[in-house]
Amino acid sequence: MSLAEIKDCIEALSVEDRLEIAAWIAYLNRATDPSYQADLDARMSRMDAGQKYAEADLARMHAELNAKGR
Repeated sequence: MSLAEIKDCIEALSVEDRLEIAAWIAYLNRATDPSYQADLDARMSRMDAGQKYAEADLARMHAELNAKGR
């Protein structure tokens, strides 16, 4: 299948499906990026060390950001 054919198929998809494909392509781009993988490793290490947010804290932050329009 050519790139033009793939683009035609994507154009025929719903917005939701196109967003899912966009997220998948972004994942593919990051999956092989050594700097992104290093960042993930650092984040996981911080979480393993106890630097986490409680669900209530996340809900509060989400509400605050929504109130600011973010």
